[in-house]
Amino acid sequence: MLIVCSLGDNNNSAPPKGVTPILVGGAVLSIGLSFGTSCGYAINPARDFAPRLATALLGYDDVFIADNYYFWIPIVGPIIGAILGAVTYLVFIEQPGISCIGQKGSDLDPSDIVSNGASEIELEKTAA
Repeated sequence: MLIVCSLGDNNNSAPPKGVTPILVGGAVLSIGLSFGTSCGYAINPARDFAPRLATALLGYDDVFIADNYYFWIPIVGPIIGAILGAVTYLVFIEQPGISCIGQKGSDLDPSDIVSNGASEIELEKTAA
């Protein structure tokens, strides 16, 4: 998530056009190669839950209770990890004072934030 946030941040230098999907794919591949053997490449909740659900519907036992109820880890883990990654990026890496959730210490109203980010709002308010 840190890589996705940094690639989508308007304050960073953008990679050449068409390279962003390759970089995101490389990040996913590197995470999968480093944790795939021990965790079963649990990076997408649907990739783990759908086969388990289909297996349970086909009548197999112990689908959801195998390995001490491990089934919920690949569902909850990536969601919590994405949230923590985005918050980490916002707090520690993104330009101080400018945030996609508003500017700290400013009179910005959350309703002022548009899809292009708070940096354009800041420029408009300073120009006025």
